[in-house]
Amino acid sequence: MTKFFIEEDQSIYSNWFRLRAAMLFPDNSLRQKQAYDYLHYRFLIKHRNNEAFDFGKIPYKKIAIRLSKLIGKKTFLDDMRKRKLSSNVAGMFLHLLFSMRHYDIPEPGINKAKSLYSWRYADKQRKAQKKGKKFKFNISKTYADESRKDHRDALPYCAAHIRCCPTSASSSIEFERRLDRFLALAYEYKEFCLDYEHAKDVGKKKLVSKAHLLNIVHSRTKVAVDPNDIKPYSVDLLYKYLLYDYENQLQEKMIKPTDVSGLD
Repeated sequence: MTKFFIEEDQSIYSNWFRLRAAMLFPDNSLRQKQAYDYLHYRFLIKHRNNEAFDFGKIPYKKIAIRLSKLIGKKTFLDDMRKRKLSSNVAGMFLHLLFSMRHYDIPEPGINKAKSLYSWRYADKQRKAQKKGKKFKFNISKTYADESRKDHRDALPYCAAHIRCCPTSASSSIEFERRLDRFLALAYEYKEFCLDYEHAKDVGKKKLVSKAHLLNIVHSRTKVAVDPNDIKPYSVDLLYKYLLYDYENQLQEKMIKPTDVSGLD
């Protein structure tokens, strides 16, 4: 496994944004450094007058100059936007797969998770369009699969991030608690990924590669996973998709009603 160390001599903010940058750009050291500076410095400046955060002595003028230079790099900002979106989609994909396994949905394979993603967000897209709102997610199965592959080495952390993000905290204390919750969640998702097996996926590449999977090494006290953080998607949602999938199969294969007795 590729080890990532949470350094005790660095602030929790520095450690978090180093990790977040590694999640977004695992194979690009330049983008990783730029992402770290951009995300970290934006957070510091955003909360610089918030007494609930203890940052210590920060050279705000220096980091403001660095941040303004990064904001001027359009290619970098475009890459950041794309990677943040694909990271979220990769996390959603894994949680869909996790939810299907949790409820013992028949054949909870990678292909079914891709189809479920596409179906779920096509429905959200239709609802957004009816209200005249923009919908930023690419809903295709191909995009879901590409996102999974692009973030394959950090897949458990992508899922943990959309369930518990430390930067949503309103104080230093809450930030630290959220970081510990994130680490607990990431561990659960990592174990799920490493244990994942499915008959239809045999012979294909594993969900994650143990040799390359990002592994966070830290000495922080491990906390129990909050059930609300790892709560599966609604079982009603999953069975609505199954009904939709069965109906599609009936149409595509031209199966007669008598061939599917017992499905109702």
